[in-house]
Amino acid sequence: MRRMLAVLATSAALALSTALPAGATTGAAPGPSGSGNECVADVDTKKVTCFDTFREAAKAGSDGAITDADNPKELNAALASYREDWGTGRTWLGTATWDSQWQGDALYFWGDHACATGNGEDYAWDLSGSRWDDQLSSLTPSSVCWIELFQFPARGGAKSEPFKSPAGDLGWWNDRTSTITFV
Repeated sequence: MRRMLAVLATSAALALSTALPAGATTGAAPGPSGSGNECVADVDTKKVTCFDTFREAAKAGSDGAITDADNPKELNAALASYREDWGTGRTWLGTATWDSQWQGDALYFWGDHACATGNGEDYAWDLSGSRWDDQLSSLTPSSVCWIELFQFPARGGAKSEPFKSPAGDLGWWNDRTSTITFV
């Protein structure tokens, strides 16, 4: 019985891990902690933490700098009134949502620096093996990063043009994304 459990645990770990080429900060979306649908993905620690409310997610992602945003519109307003990193060393990179028009579960990406937009990849996040794989339907890039999508894990398959502004409907990319990069 122990041997069977060890084999199952090893198989599960291998199924959830995907190697990405060196170069940028990368992360596979591990199983999130927390039970809510508002999730913060820290691209530096490669951890996902989910919350019940947007306010909790915004507060956690900004290391406590944003405490009163109840929706993405209010987050954008709060971002406009702060410096890029709010003095905390945290930068909002963008948001991906499960359904079109920014509805459903949300994954808010935060990192330790802004992207140098247009000059190559700063961060990558592999969605394979997570509940987010092939589920994205809308995106909001931050003012400091553009977002590119890849059809398969490890930046495989088709690659999107950079999303430089919010996209409430991803068209062909709807439910076809396994890797997201911030450029």
